[in-house]
Amino acid sequence: MLRLQVPEYAVLYVNSVKDPDLVYTVKLSRFLSEQGIRVILDAKDATTLTEITARLLTNESMPQFWREDNLPFAFPTAAFYVAVGGDGTFLETVGRALQHNLPLVGLKLGRLGFLAAMTQYDYAEKLQAIIKGACELSPRLLLNCEVFQADKLLKTYTVFNDLVLNRKNVSSIAKFRLEVNHTLADIIPADGIIVCTPSGSTAYALAAGGAIIDPQAEVLEISPICPHTLHNRSYIVNSSGEVQLSFPQDQKENLCLVIDGKVVGEIAPTVNLNIKRSVHSVNLITFSSDSFVADLEEKLKTH
Repeated sequence: MLRLQVPEYAVLYVNSVKDPDLVYTVKLSRFLSEQGIRVILDAKDATTLTEITARLLTNESMPQFWREDNLPFAFPTAAFYVAVGGDGTFLETVGRALQHNLPLVGLKLGRLGFLAAMTQYDYAEKLQAIIKGACELSPRLLLNCEVFQADKLLKTYTVFNDLVLNRKNVSSIAKFRLEVNHTLADIIPADGIIVCTPSGSTAYALAAGGAIIDPQAEVLEISPICPHTLHNRSYIVNSSGEVQLSFPQDQKENLCLVIDGKVVGEIAPTVNLNIKRSVHSVNLITFSSDSFVADLEEKLKTH
């Protein structure tokens, strides 16, 4: 079982839309500072971070902090990331945590919070557990998606939750050629298709009728979106396998590619996608008091 290195720093990834008055940013910073943990602030871009830090510098309750993009010292390894917002904020933070090779925990301020382990009501208790080492690290697998035109690699994406291909033209059905380990599994006429990790099984795939998968499972899930067939089944494949998506010749329309909830571009029907497990993973901070099944039921009731 993986354990967290005793932290000296906490990096708060702040979403000022979810925390518009920066109330929880200040509360978290004060609590951490009182426990001897130094605070670094991060945000989605330099402009947003500048706006946030300018507001906090005028707040007398805010303790000393540093900007992630302007540290006067080497980036610390004895640290952890806190995503302050909802699941969208958490997904943005994954890339930063991966970049700095740090574990990650989320504070739920948004409506959806399947990924966040802390709430507005228990963050002090759980941050104290992190500081004392009374927590665990849960490695989450990532996907690597390569987009090819013939044999030419056009783009590579890293996926934490899910990869979605959606039709752009609502008046026509898209067709997807699904292969697993280069063996044809199905040709699916549908509005779209989802390839997700176990962590992403409670996101769009859940709404599309996919299976709920334990986040520690070593599998990938492929779920059609509104398939125009007499059956609607998800495919579960071993994470050591590869998934290929391409398009039959009668597929003429471009499709929309969405990675972890963000539209990243259009996909022409002449390209191929190869999706497999990434060599990298990201560690989520978890707590012994949490239960995936119990927490899932509660979150589905309240979101």
